[in-house]
Amino acid sequence: MITRSDVLSSRENNLNSRDGCLKIGGNYNQNKNSVVMGYLFLLIIFSAHYAYNGKWGMQILFWLTAGGLGVWWLIDIFRMSSIIKKYNDKQLANAIISVKAYSH
Repeated sequence: MITRSDVLSSRENNLNSRDGCLKIGGNYNQNKNSVVMGYLFLLIIFSAHYAYNGKWGMQILFWLTAGGLGVWWLIDIFRMSSIIKKYNDKQLANAIISVKAYSH
């Protein structure tokens, strides 16, 4: 997992241009998910919170088991922020990789 310090060191070492720094923020801000939207998908919009995070296999399994007969759904209420954080960390890593490729 890429941390904030990795981002800062990459920025100092590999990204001397202002365009590269702006590209990290642009890619990440466009692709990150919101915890509020995650809860909306879980509670209101057909429990489609896994689909919102791009995990269609988990989403179909969730629907087929009716949210683990409600148990899985209840657990996900408490896990939502970590589910979104994990997705956003992956998006940040992808943004850094694309900027590194762009800067070389």
